[in-house]
Amino acid sequence: MSKTHLEFVLSESSFSATLINEETITHLGSILFLVKKEFQIKEQIQQFLESKDLINSEYDDYSLAWSSKLSTLVPMNIFGVSSATEIFQACFTNEIITNDIDYNRLAELSLVNVYEIPLWVKSYFVIRFPRIIIQHEGSHFLRGIFSNSTFKLGAHLVLHDQYFMLVLVKHNELLFYNQFDYSNEEDVLYYLTFSLKQKQFLGEEGQLFIHESAEINPAFSENFLSKINLLTDLKKMTVMDSKHLSVKYQNTCV
Repeated sequence: MSKTHLEFVLSESSFSATLINEETITHLGSILFLVKKEFQIKEQIQQFLESKDLINSEYDDYSLAWSSKLSTLVPMNIFGVSSATEIFQACFTNEIITNDIDYNRLAELSLVNVYEIPLWVKSYFVIRFPRIIIQHEGSHFLRGIFSNSTFKLGAHLVLHDQYFMLVLVKHNELLFYNQFDYSNEEDVLYYLTFSLKQKQFLGEEGQLFIHESAEINPAFSENFLSKINLLTDLKKMTVMDSKHLSVKYQNTCV
């Protein structure tokens, strides 16, 4: 593990920074984007970086997790005879490609994560942090999850504004990976229970990890947890402490 690792998480709605120093994790802050235009978002990020004196500071490692709902996993052998753009277009036929199409190899799973990322993200951060590693958030989560034993049933919910990522693992295998749009707690619970049912895990004993992004209101999490407790089908799912877990997962990319 690196001595110092500066981590960023970026989505269309928010930006946050965390510093890992040995085993100490310090959340440096986060901002919500109140604007939509590219130059305005970059200005907000620049002001944040300068206020925290992060541009002129030196760290051992730098990484950025880009979060978006347009991400798909394909086996390495299929990726080897195609291209990232062709795979993306085949999976998201209704999406107009206006951003870069990139990919991360997940050798431990023999998979490739293909995703879209805004054109400006790489140039903006590489200029300021030349050694930065930029990957999709899903890639970090999958590496982190499988860096430990996943024999028991595990469900990971990664909540963002208007969409969330769901990962299901069991017997050291990845069984489900997808992103869903949602507008309230009931939507998240519906997709969670439906996915567990489709995999014939509903009512089974397991662990539930809830990861919240910077844009999630604490009240949403409280309501969500209270509604989980009311569902008989999820009674055997133990809600685990997920604090700093996403940070540790991202640390596996360096």
